[in-house]
Amino acid sequence: MEKAHEMRARAENSVKKTRISAILLFILCSLFAILLAMLIVFPEFASVSAHAAPLADAPLDPDDPVFLSIAPNTGLVELGALADASEVYEQYLTVTTRTNSPQGYALYLTMADSNTCLRHEDYIAAADYGDSTPCASVPAGHKLLAGDPTSIDTNIWGYSVDDGSTYITPLPFGSGSAIKATSSETSAPGDPTTITFGAKRGPGSANALAAGEYSGHLVMTAVANRPPAPEISSISPATGTAGTMIAITGANFNTAYQVQVGGADCTSAAIISDTQITCAVPTGTVGTSEDVAVTTWGGSDTLTGGFTYLPPAQDLTEACLPTSFAAAGQALPSAAQGIVMDLDPNMIPVKYTGDTTAPQWQTTPASNIPNAWYDYASKQWANAVTVTAASLAAYQNTDSVTINEADVLGYWVYIPRYRYQVQRCGTAQPAITTPTLFNIQFENKAGAGYEKAFPADNGDWVTHPAFTFGTAELNGIWVGKFETTGTAGAPTVKPNSASLKSQTVLAQWNTARAIQSTHGLSGSYDTRMARNSDWGAMAYLASSAYGTGVASGNEPGLNGDASEGGVRINSNTSYATGCGPLNSAGSTATYAGGTTCAPASDNVNRSYYTDLGRFASTTGNPYGIYDMSGGAYDCTLANYAGTVRSSGLTSDGSGGFTQIADKYIDFYPENATMSNCDTVAGGSFATCGGQALFETAGWNGDGADLVTSAFPWSIRGGYYNNGAAAGVFRSFNGTGSADTIYAFRPVLSLF
Repeated sequence: MEKAHEMRARAENSVKKTRISAILLFILCSLFAILLAMLIVFPEFASVSAHAAPLADAPLDPDDPVFLSIAPNTGLVELGALADASEVYEQYLTVTTRTNSPQGYALYLTMADSNTCLRHEDYIAAADYGDSTPCASVPAGHKLLAGDPTSIDTNIWGYSVDDGSTYITPLPFGSGSAIKATSSETSAPGDPTTITFGAKRGPGSANALAAGEYSGHLVMTAVANRPPAPEISSISPATGTAGTMIAITGANFNTAYQVQVGGADCTSAAIISDTQITCAVPTGTVGTSEDVAVTTWGGSDTLTGGFTYLPPAQDLTEACLPTSFAAAGQALPSAAQGIVMDLDPNMIPVKYTGDTTAPQWQTTPASNIPNAWYDYASKQWANAVTVTAASLAAYQNTDSVTINEADVLGYWVYIPRYRYQVQRCGTAQPAITTPTLFNIQFENKAGAGYEKAFPADNGDWVTHPAFTFGTAELNGIWVGKFETTGTAGAPTVKPNSASLKSQTVLAQWNTARAIQSTHGLSGSYDTRMARNSDWGAMAYLASSAYGTGVASGNEPGLNGDASEGGVRINSNTSYATGCGPLNSAGSTATYAGGTTCAPASDNVNRSYYTDLGRFASTTGNPYGIYDMSGGAYDCTLANYAGTVRSSGLTSDGSGGFTQIADKYIDFYPENATMSNCDTVAGGSFATCGGQALFETAGWNGDGADLVTSAFPWSIRGGYYNNGAAAGVFRSFNGTGSADTIYAFRPVLSLF
């Protein structure tokens, strides 16, 4: 069973490879060949941008948005003397057209009318050329080039286009037909087309033309092709408040110049592709469902009631707190935001002073709050580094000293003590299927009136369980900014490094414990592996107004804004820490970027500080936590009823383990499942509340599996190849064995 489960956990990484590698290689080679051919034949494809484009310019005349010009549009074509049946007389005429229609135009050539004929000079004098009925006096034996097309041999009169060939295409009668069409917009000085007109004797038939001079009256016309009308199929999200970024999906959006909700223009509108537009909805009336309309050069389309306005999110103010909490005088967010910071004297507080092209961190005094060191309201979470013993003195108690990356042993992010408003009090209550921002209030463990009671109903407030450690109450926890890197004997927590994998749970525990000494922390600091409750504390803070929110990290439509929309996947196949997604449009596709986070295919850097790297942060900026979606799986100290399996641990015979004290582990009772972990015998809200389990099960499509007797150890976040199933709410299970896709995250606590 254990072996079978490990194979299941790694199926996305290895099982399918042997069956599909040959097919993938063939497909990739074929696609590369096609792309190379396109770039050679159509070099313009090489410069096409994948980024969002602004809306098109509005046409001068919305009723007829495309213009077209043609010169000349009529012509009296005169030919020389026709000497014998095999001879072809040609006259070249250049027609110039121009249109602003993205779909181009069609050019037509027709006989002028029923009075147009192929005329012989001996019978119709030059003075008669202006006669309104010149064909009436054509003598017997000479055919009219009008009326029934079958009455004259098609080899007598015709045309060719552009190539100057002496082959004469039969000339159309009546309404004519397209002889040239473009598939794209043409610009000044136009799109010249050379048309060759000609006449020749028939092949010894009654339709033979007599020798002499001939002429014919022709008409050239052109019609601009209007772009196809837009079609709206869906809106996502379909509900929200003013300013909500929506993605409009449909077809034929390339020439869109107006996007409206409820008859008012959207802001920040952008054309993502021919099938998607994004914009921020304008102000509307709460409770109303408004029409969403897109207007293009090809027309307009409306999705009736496509967007519904919701009430604004509840403010985190005293009014929304329980009465007992407010009455007790607990500090609300203010300049210091009610946060109590625990900082080991050998940890260096830092601020980010780099940009999106080069990282840089500098020291800052711990007293520099808010803003200088941290400002959670602005999604600037407190960061600190641990450094080598040799460099420690150069950074302690300094301001604006640049940190040398070679000196850094670990990057750490502080999760302050907080309470949150419970959205689902227990598994017996209805599941919250739509991801919703967590209301969070920072608190002081020493403040009078903070509540430790567990909630009785949805809407109650509860101190997050991560801040209760055995019998101790914590002001906060420091968590690894990245997955653990380095080696078992010299662990680090650094970006652009391979995460430390292939360890049993016991080996991961010993590695985490070693950080206390190898990073030079004081004896009052405790280092350990993250529990599920610690993971939940990170996930809920990220899913609040203080983080990137709760929208799926894999959805497009954020218009390049990494600060909203959820934590996106680190899909680097090298398990490199701190890497971002493939692109900003929501792709979960993997890429081989190495530890530089820059694949050879495009050489675009996706490291944590870059525009793309920030999408994988819990804050959408360098101050957040990384590798919570994708990268490697994060093993957590959360276990099913003291079950050992392949963890390397030893049972103590009482539901625990001899090597690890119970306070370091979140335990679940026997027969616990995701749907009953709070009600099964021995379970309660305290058993699994706050751990991003039953409260958030299924959010954003993240996989949700609780531990079992066969697979008793919890693993979180998914790994790089999990696609949309990876995310901060992802929970899975394993046997605790060493595996090439399993890493872990360290946590520091001050007692």
